[in-house]
Amino acid sequence: MDPLAQTEQVRPSDSPLPEALFQRITQLFSSVQTAPDVVDMLLEFSAGASVSDLLLEPGEEISRVRVRLDGVLRTCILVPNDMFHAMTARVKVLAQADSGNLRAATTEGKFRFNYNAKPVTVRVALAQVVGGELCAMRLHDSTSMERSLRDLGIQEPYVSQFEKIITAKNGLIMVCGPTGAGKTATLYSSLQLLNDGKTNLISIEDPIEYVIAGVNQMEVNAEHGLSFANGLRVSLRLNPDVMLVGEVRDQETAKISIESALTGHLVLTTLHANSAVSAISRLKDLEIENFFIAAALKCVVCQRLIRKTCEHCGAWRLPTTEEAAAYQQITGTALAQQFAGVGCEVCSGSGYHGRLALYEIAFINDAIRQLILSAKSEQEILAGLRQQGFRTVLEDGLAKVTAGQTTLIEVLTGCYSGA
Repeated sequence: MDPLAQTEQVRPSDSPLPEALFQRITQLFSSVQTAPDVVDMLLEFSAGASVSDLLLEPGEEISRVRVRLDGVLRTCILVPNDMFHAMTARVKVLAQADSGNLRAATTEGKFRFNYNAKPVTVRVALAQVVGGELCAMRLHDSTSMERSLRDLGIQEPYVSQFEKIITAKNGLIMVCGPTGAGKTATLYSSLQLLNDGKTNLISIEDPIEYVIAGVNQMEVNAEHGLSFANGLRVSLRLNPDVMLVGEVRDQETAKISIESALTGHLVLTTLHANSAVSAISRLKDLEIENFFIAAALKCVVCQRLIRKTCEHCGAWRLPTTEEAAAYQQITGTALAQQFAGVGCEVCSGSGYHGRLALYEIAFINDAIRQLILSAKSEQEILAGLRQQGFRTVLEDGLAKVTAGQTTLIEVLTGCYSGA
């Protein structure tokens, strides 16, 4: 069965690719003959279209391939199951994934390929689901890690304050937000700022998403007893100046991170929390005493990732009635116009091209430390932050709407859906 023959059936109702991308993948598919050809074509297509994730999803008769483009998951093609099984087998070979242990919940691996003379790393995870084996591939382009904090979306005066805290090289800095919010990119950009050849930078990650020259990177390995907490203990014996901890998941990791921050090290880490203020409460939930939180914490960053308006087809346009009403309700002021795209070849008809982050940054000064020490509520800490110019993720997004970087609906979707 021709795998391309099934694609037309999916376009009307199943989050299809925009027309321009569909035509591109149709042209690529015209020459494929075997499962390895299909996999290679999908990887080439994904790298060229800046796809972040590629999913091979099994079905009863027909299986589906989906891609995540600018944060939106779209159906790419449908393939018959015999080809689908051969495709997942090909991915396992590329990733050197262990497929012999059928009791394992997941099978993982990674591989690299070149696209336009640039290396692309692919992290692979496979798991048994109803209907067969689900294969998820995440693509990492190393050039994406060359972005500065300003390029990511942190604006003045916050970016200068943030950089000043980082370069002081002591204390605890936490980055929070939902999965897929760009936390790792923020941490890596922070590391790059400190990567001057004079600083011992050590990271403990799960997994290592990018290899950074000049950074000593360790990968969590549960089978060999290397957890985040154990990795921190090891790092402290290696004369570090700065330590990056992939995630604070438990009390032990939180305690060692804070102890490290209090002994003259800079510790960068992530934490799952919905806002900068709630991250402080999350540390309390992990039974960290207020005194240690106040003493160690320098800054909390919370972020979301949204799509940017396409610069090629974007223009200043009047908002819809619904958008105008929503903006008025939130801000109390009118939204006269916004920079919105209509769709073109560059953005594949979506009106958006690329992504940027929305940020809120809580700088912990003496006044905020006193509020933490006094066990004040989140609302009282937020009020204290407001007095020093703090603004929320939503407010940062609204500022970027008026600056012509994105649209109101994109900001509201990103802030209220947890995307």
